[in-house]
This record gives sequence, C-alpha cells and structure tokens, in this order.
Amino acid sequence: MSKAFLIARQSAAVGQHTFGSYEHWFESLLSGSNNPLTASRRVFTSLIKFMSGLVPFESADYLKAHIIKKPALTTKTREIYEDYISLAKTRLKDLGVSLFDVFEGIYDGLTNKPTTSEKLKTADPTDTDVEKAVASFTDTGKIPTALNEASIFRKPYFIGKFLPALLKPRFLPDVPDMKMKLIEDLNKSGRIPQSLYNRYKEDCEKEKRALLEGVFDVDDDGDDIDSMTLSPNEEFCLQLSKYQEAVNNEQSNKMSDILNAIVNTLSGLLQPSLPQTKDDVH
Repeated sequence: MSKAFLIARQSAAVGQHTFGSYEHWFESLLSGSNNPLTASRRVFTSLIKFMSGLVPFESADYLKAHIIKKPALTTKTREIYEDYISLAKTRLKDLGVSLFDVFEGIYDGLTNKPTTSEKLKTADPTDTDVEKAVASFTDTGKIPTALNEASIFRKPYFIGKFLPALLKPRFLPDVPDMKMKLIEDLNKSGRIPQSLYNRYKEDCEKEKRALLEGVFDVDDDGDDIDSMTLSPNEEFCLQLSKYQEAVNNEQSNKMSDILNAIVNTLSGLLQPSLPQTKDDVH
C-alpha cells in the first residue's frame, strides 16, 4: 500500500501532464460501487489505518486532497472515513491551514460542466459559488441541494464567506431578479442569520439612496423623490404642509424655496383652467 501511494505522489509531482493530479488518482482509487477497497469493512479499515498513520507527517496538500475527494461510501465504512477526516482536519489546524482553504468552494468537484461566464475560470471560488447557486435556482426554482448541505456541514464557510458574497449590497430592481428570490427563500428557510439579512436590506437601501442622489438633487428628507410619485394636488398639499412646518419651526432659510415651489405647483394646477387668448391659439 505504501508503495502505491509513494509512486502515485511521485508520478503526480514530476509527470502530472501524463499521470494526472494526485487528487484525481486518489478519487479513482476509491471510486466504484464494487471497489474491493471500499466494499469490505476489513480491507477499508486497513487502508484508513495506514492513512491515519501518515497524518502526522503529511503535507497540507495531501490532507486536503483526502478531504475534498471524499469517496462515496456505504454505511459500514462511512463512519471510519469520518474519523479519518476529523484527524486530518485537526492536523491542518496544527499546520495553520484554515478550514476555509480545504475546499475551493461549495460546488468544487460537484460538476465538470462549463459555466456561462469565462470569468469563473479565474474568479474567487466564493463568487463562483454564488453564480452557480443562482444559476441552479433559476433552473429549478428551489434552493440548491449543495447550499442546504453547506449550511449544515460547512457552516463556517457558508456563513463566513458564501453569505457575505451573496449579500453584497446593490441597487435592487423593482421586479425581483433570481438572485433576490434566492435570498428571500434562504431567509424564509432560516438559513440566513437575521442580523446579516437586516444589514443587507439596509445597505441596499443606502445604495439606492446614493444612486438617486447622483441623479436628483435629493434633500435629507427625500422630499424630491416623494414628489415624483405624487399627483399635482397631493404635491401642493405636501408643500403647504412643509411651509407650515417651516413657519412653526422658524426656518426662514427654507420658506423662500418652499414658497417658490408652491407658486410653480399652483401655476401648473391653474394653467388648464385659464382661458385661451388669441396669442395662445396662434
């Protein structure tokens, strides 16, 4: 057994272009439903005992390969491998390797299908996870199984890295897009901490205000935005209310502007009812 591992590692190190990666070799070593190494509990126990003995001397790369390329196991052998993974993770902590670095992303190794974005080839794994999760949700209309599993079995990564990437504040469209719908479904299912969700909504509102302030001259109360959605009569009543408030608060610096706005609004209201003159007609 030791010779097989030694040859595989040496071959991957010096001839990966022909042999392939060590991760691929290890995955193929334990793949297949009738694999003699995994079908027998006794044989598999011997293999894990051998691998466990190497843990104190293993490099982080080999330990990560054994965790990432976890084989499909039966009930009889799964518990044995879970014990090995716990041992390997402990060793990674001793080596100062973050458990976030154990996996490239939630979807790592789950699919070899090409993505719609060329940027994903070099993108941050977390951003790749977000795009793939949204794409899967678009196709099925359901929270992807990979996200459900990650929220349970990879909770530090899910909450510490994936959710912040998913919940990056942005200007939200009036008609919810698929990313917004995925976020709402995750929130309703209790997979997003409420404090994180509330901060996301607040930050998105700030993004909206910042964008609108760049287009319109918005005052502190947002009255210019409100007036865009009011009828002329409603706007006139609002301006009278603002003028009364300015008088009561002795805000003389605002009164002139408000009066000018009232005159303009009143002119617009009266214009349709004014009689037309010959000059107006011609």
